[in-house]
Amino acid sequence: MDKLNNSKRAIKGTITKIETLVEESGTHTPTKLYIKLKRVQEMNRKIDELKDQYYDIKDISESELQVIEADIQSMEDRLEELESQKLYYLKASLQGDAKLLEAVDDSFESLITALKIRFENKRLLTETHINAILEIEKLTSESARNIRTMTDILSKNIRALKLLGFERNNLSDLILLNIILKKIDRETRKQFEQSIDSNS
Repeated sequence: MDKLNNSKRAIKGTITKIETLVEESGTHTPTKLYIKLKRVQEMNRKIDELKDQYYDIKDISESELQVIEADIQSMEDRLEELESQKLYYLKASLQGDAKLLEAVDDSFESLITALKIRFENKRLLTETHINAILEIEKLTSESARNIRTMTDILSKNIRALKLLGFERNNLSDLILLNIILKKIDRETRKQFEQSIDSNS
């Protein structure tokens, strides 16, 4: 039962994260919002599985079951609210030309399809993210803040490339490492190379 309660808490936590994200929908990209809102369906499925598992427990008391059912009902209500508001949240996150886009019908999936048709140019998106990595500003002096900024830019664009279907591998890691080594200051590079020597 502890395992099920942990699963229930995890689902609750995920629902809360989705709710928080959609409340701040204006600050997120439509892609990020779409990915998170798709989790609503996944959470509904997990709740159904959780219910089945709770009902399979033989020695659960009626009072315990009532508390669990109320808790699960609350989660289902929250997900239903998110489901009904998905289109609104997506529209709120759109900017520029995307805000003016009309969908075939007034539904979340229809708007997502229209956005993909209108704006999804994989080659151009790929090029944009690769250029963002290549154009990371060269560091002239040792600075934790600048290294953190560089790392953030790198992570963000690698994640975006992954969403476009590009997986990292040994070759891409080696290329990225060489790009970054050319961008960091001499002292940081020296420390990095010393750390490699000491680890080998």
